[in-house]
Amino acid sequence: MIKLKDALLSDIAPHSLLGTDDMEAYSRTLRDAVRLVLDMSEKTMVYYNFDSLSEKITDLMASEWRTQFYDGTLELAKKKELVKNTLQWYLSAGTDKAVNSLLETLFGNGKIIPWYEYGGQPYHAKISANIEYSEGIMEKFDTLLRKVKKTSTILDEIEMENQIKTSIHTGVSMHMQERACFYVQGVK
Repeated sequence: MIKLKDALLSDIAPHSLLGTDDMEAYSRTLRDAVRLVLDMSEKTMVYYNFDSLSEKITDLMASEWRTQFYDGTLELAKKKELVKNTLQWYLSAGTDKAVNSLLETLFGNGKIIPWYEYGGQPYHAKISANIEYSEGIMEKFDTLLRKVKKTSTILDEIEMENQIKTSIHTGVSMHMQERACFYVQGVK
């Protein structure tokens, strides 16, 4: 099977047209033009080749689509994941699913707990996540959360579950000493 990039007009032309220099030249010129168009069309397939795009184009797409949780300081893999999920997040904006998606994308875990699951007041919620605390992270998280949660939902608290892996070394030592005391009567 001949690929479109390698096809020559002379491959499909009737035998009566073959064998002339004009036909060979025209055939090769047409093949080169088709190759040029196919190469250019591959560069315009932004959505198809998204994973291989540069950071600059990813930033432009995020700006164009107004990606909700986008931050230019994130690493490229996170940026691409955010841009890929933009349309899905617009469809689920204002739902618990959108908040859970934010937590999963930015922190790798976490979920929103509605008021009826923990005995709170109506229209309240809390978030449980494994987030390493810092002032910058919490400010950024608060800003992003306000963009995605329902406006009527009041956030009661954020439960941060930090797990620390550490080793504790213990030791036991025992020292025994016998002491003999002799008392002589009359001598103090």
